[in-house]
Amino acid sequence: MRVSLVRRACACRARRSPRIGEIQEEPAVGGRVRRRGAGRKPITQSDPRLVQTLEGLIDEQTRGDPESALRWICKSTRSIARELDQQKHPISHMKVAQILHDLDYSLQSIAKLRRVQITPIAMRS
Repeated sequence: MRVSLVRRACACRARRSPRIGEIQEEPAVGGRVRRRGAGRKPITQSDPRLVQTLEGLIDEQTRGDPESALRWICKSTRSIARELDQQKHPISHMKVAQILHDLDYSLQSIAKLRRVQITPIAMRS
C-alpha cells in the first residue's frame, strides 16, 4: 500500500521489485531483520592487529596513575585515526573512540587541559 502511494506521487512506472513483498511483510519472529550472523564483522575481528597498533600509538601519550583503572590520552581521536590510516589500518575517529572506551581510556584529557589553560587567563580579568 505505502509503496503504491509513493509510486503514484513520484509518477513512477517501474515494475514491482520482488523484494517489495519483504518490506510489506511483518517482521520476523524475535524482531530480527537479518539472519543470525549476517552483517559486517567487527573491525577488530577483520583487522586483528588493529588494537595492538592502536595501543602502540597511544602508549607514549597515556596519562594517569598506572595503578588506577582510569587512564586517558592527550591525542584526539581524529589524529589517532589519521596515524592508523597511514599505517594501513583504515578506521574512523568514531571507531577509535569506541575501541579506546572498550580499553577503559577516558577521552576527557583535552577538555581538562583546556580548562587549566583557560582558568588563569579568566582570573586576570
